[in-house]
Amino acid sequence: MRVALALACALAAPATAQHAGAQNLSVPKQHLALYQALDAQLSAFQARLPAFIQRQPPLLRGAPLAALNCEHAADLSKEARWQAARRELDGLRRAGAQAIVLETCYPLLTPEFGDPRELLERYANLANEVRLRELKLLVRQRALPALGGIAETRRYYRELTHQRLASERYAEAKSIVLALQPDYLTLVSDPRADSAGLTLKPRDWRTYLQRASTDLRRELGDLVPPLGAGLGMWGDTATLEAFAAVPGLAYLDLRFYPATAGTEDLLGRLVTWPQRIRAIDPGKRILLSEAWLYKSTAEEPFKGTAEVNALAREAFGFWSPLDVRFLRASAHAARVSGIELLAVSRPKYLFAYLDFFDPATYRARALVLIDLAAQRAAIAMERGELTDTGRAFGAM
Repeated sequence: MRVALALACALAAPATAQHAGAQNLSVPKQHLALYQALDAQLSAFQARLPAFIQRQPPLLRGAPLAALNCEHAADLSKEARWQAARRELDGLRRAGAQAIVLETCYPLLTPEFGDPRELLERYANLANEVRLRELKLLVRQRALPALGGIAETRRYYRELTHQRLASERYAEAKSIVLALQPDYLTLVSDPRADSAGLTLKPRDWRTYLQRASTDLRRELGDLVPPLGAGLGMWGDTATLEAFAAVPGLAYLDLRFYPATAGTEDLLGRLVTWPQRIRAIDPGKRILLSEAWLYKSTAEEPFKGTAEVNALAREAFGFWSPLDVRFLRASAHAARVSGIELLAVSRPKYLFAYLDFFDPATYRARALVLIDLAAQRAAIAMERGELTDTGRAFGAM
């Protein structure tokens, strides 16, 4: 009740909300040190990039459909989620998106878990709408978490074996190819999170990826799109090298969030990791299906999932200049490195931010801020408004 009341008051507040051109960009004192640290890291990274590229390769601008992410899988049967996804699709296209990133959530498309036909039909209809708008479609296979998530999944995972997981993920991939006909299919998005509670090493995933890619082409032939595997750029290089060595994969699908991890410069990996991949397989293509500048210090551990207070922290418009710089720098690095697609993972900030100094949001709890940011973005999207970040996205 309190969350709903806070949201209602904030939405009714006068327009100190940060839409395009109306942001209060004063950096609050408590965030100034972090802002300056991220600003310095971006400056150092930009200084290392070539100032001019002779022949700029094309770069697809992408964004996910946040309404259909796997974090609220229990609600995927609700029509409101799909209506919101269609509105997002149109808003992102107007903002300049050329590719859409869509998640599917194992085991929701597995018949042993439940009848997947209605959900698969919804996905297929959405894929048709993506094509009608002349956008590319990247489908990323994910798995619902073993801890948290929905109760039915936790029970289902108790009986899971390595062989069953491989068999069922492969069957889902086959259904996705036939029903959605995507332009790209990432067979595993996050090796740790996609393991459904099992212990899988890089060599286990490598074996699965090679078999799945071989069998898909044998069974479906030319229907099979380019296949890939993904991992976060904060991860270990052993997994990167294992995936890069799989001959059946056309591309690696990378994800970027924190600028640093301990003493490791992760911004630099936007250039060095593509070099490392192509040293193993010169023909590997590279996609960046999630990219955003995580608002955290090097001392704050990042384990692949953004912490709720950090998610709330990034909702404020005083971060917009850094977000703009990050988009420009990462697009430059992508072209230098021959990355063919760059998708922003916080598309709501293309349309609206919150004002830190707005009395309606000041001292609001983290979950209230996250929900309010999404609602403000939906309103701005309907109005055709863009933030400076949104305009930078369209110019990448």
